[in-house]
Parts: sequence; C-alpha cells; structure tokens
Amino acid sequence: ACDMFGYSREEFNIIDLKDIDCSPNINELKDIEDRLLNQGSVSFDRIAITKDRKQIPVEIRAHIVYLDNKRIKIEIVRDISERKKAEIKIKIAQEKLISSREKYQRLLMNMNTGFAYFKLLYNENNKPTDAILIEANDKYERIYDLNLKELIGNKVSVIAPYYINQFISIFGDLDSNRLSTEGYNLGE
Repeated sequence: ACDMFGYSREEFNIIDLKDIDCSPNINELKDIEDRLLNQGSVSFDRIAITKDRKQIPVEIRAHIVYLDNKRIKIEIVRDISERKKAEIKIKIAQEKLISSREKYQRLLMNMNTGFAYFKLLYNENNKPTDAILIEANDKYERIYDLNLKELIGNKVSVIAPYYINQFISIFGDLDSNRLSTEGYNLGE
C-alpha cells in the first residue's frame, strides 16, 4: 500500500481515511462499516488519492479477524486501474455491437426486397443437409405468405420440406465454392 499511495510506512500509519479517499461520504462509509461488523467481511470499490494527488480506482476488501481475543480489522487494497480500463473497453464494444445490430435491423426491415437469412447445417461429412431460418424481413413474410414469428429458428426441411433439395443445391454449391458459409434468399 505504501508503494501504491507513495507514502512511507510511518506516514501511512498516521494518515486519515480522508487523505486517501477521493469521496469520503460519511453515510456510505458508515454503511460499509456496519456491513463489515455484521458480515465479518466486505468488498467495495473506491477512488483513492495518492500522496502526489493522483486518483486511482481501488478495490478494498475488509475483514474482521480475532487475534489474542482482540478484534482486528484487516483491509486489502488493490489497484484496479487495468480492470476499469477493460470494463470501459467492453462497454464501448457492447455499445458498438448494439448500434451495429440496430443499423442492421433498420436496413433489413426497410428493404424494398424480401430478405431472409439462413444458416446452413452440415452432416458428419461436412456436406450441407439443411438450414435454419435465422431472420427475415416483413416483405419476405408477405411475398411467401408466411408467419415468420412461428418459423424463425426452424429448419427449412420443416418449413418447406418440398423445397429443401433445391435450397441445399443452390446454397450448398455457393458454400462449396467458399463464396459464403451462410445462405441468403432474396424474394422477388
């Protein structure tokens, strides 16, 4: 802790919590202390301040232990800067994924053409044998007079068993040429 906060051992033993806690909210600290006394241990995140006034996110794990019939509070403080950076990166990636998904959905649903997305299924010889309807727009539903809510997630062999051979012939050939690993069916 001395290295993390930049204090000597002597300085660290006499500093007050407000010297290293960026936001010492009295009610929050009392709640944490109550939980510690009731549960015997508690873990929480804070923003700490180093001797040179740099702010760093830390995780504090506090435990009550008994030594020679005396109650002692042990606190372990860990710098979680890297974890916080990773959490921010994950949040940004999730937001981008959601945004991309929303754009894809708007494009798919606003197309003037019927569109369906199928995922090919393979046998043990790695040959396409069927496909699952993953997604389609409302125009595809109207063209083929289908209720997509009931059909999405079903195999083509179940939806249209009479069509499966033609479907596999068309999209299996595309896949064998490695033009695509998934089938696309455009309505007219």
